[in-house]
Amino acid sequence: MVLSSKRHTRVQFDEDLEKSLEMVKTMSAMVEKQLKEAIALFRVEDKSTIDERAQQILDNDLYVNKQEIQIHDYCLYLIAKHQPKAQDLRLVFAVVRAASEFERIGDTVIKICESARKSQHVINSLIERIEHFAEHSITLLRKSTEALISLDLNSACEIYVQDNYRIEYKDIFRAIVEEAKLNLEHLKEYFIVVIALRQIERIGDRCRNLNEYVYYYSKGVTPTSSVFTQMYQELHGEKNKA
Repeated sequence: MVLSSKRHTRVQFDEDLEKSLEMVKTMSAMVEKQLKEAIALFRVEDKSTIDERAQQILDNDLYVNKQEIQIHDYCLYLIAKHQPKAQDLRLVFAVVRAASEFERIGDTVIKICESARKSQHVINSLIERIEHFAEHSITLLRKSTEALISLDLNSACEIYVQDNYRIEYKDIFRAIVEEAKLNLEHLKEYFIVVIALRQIERIGDRCRNLNEYVYYYSKGVTPTSSVFTQMYQELHGEKNKA
């Protein structure tokens, strides 16, 4: 009878954990949608309509914040009800920290939105590159979320080492500076684009944190960048070749 009760408790705990991961997945999708809509604001030709669209993004950020609170509350419920230990407890902590990362990404999206709101001209050549950079960040966000939900450490490692988004950021930044030198009358616009570019780059950093939480769940320690690099080399046999 006792064994049956324990088995039932474990099944219930697994179901509750699964629900927390589904909440994380929902929050990630909300943030992704917000980012796409914020980037789209830079393409708006009629600036008289941008305020309404921007306000909708700002309003939706309230739901992102609310989701973070709900996840935190749910994780407290999990701890109180099941009193998890070891790896189970680390998973609950990883979910809490992931929710905080998504909330911060949401704040970053709001800053992008405000930059677009202040922009008075569409700088087409640069916006195309900004859009591509944002798509790169969205892909990182989606893959990092999938690695966290599946608790796939190998995938988390593969995603973590893909830091070429930083190279892309530097390339676009240099292009903005060079173009701004030739169009000093629109210097304010270029400055606004730089602010948005920097915010998108920070999303990539948040994604790396999500991958670190997968490692924390698996190994019980927070990894350094070199740990992921070594793990990547071992996965691909590069260390042996050297």
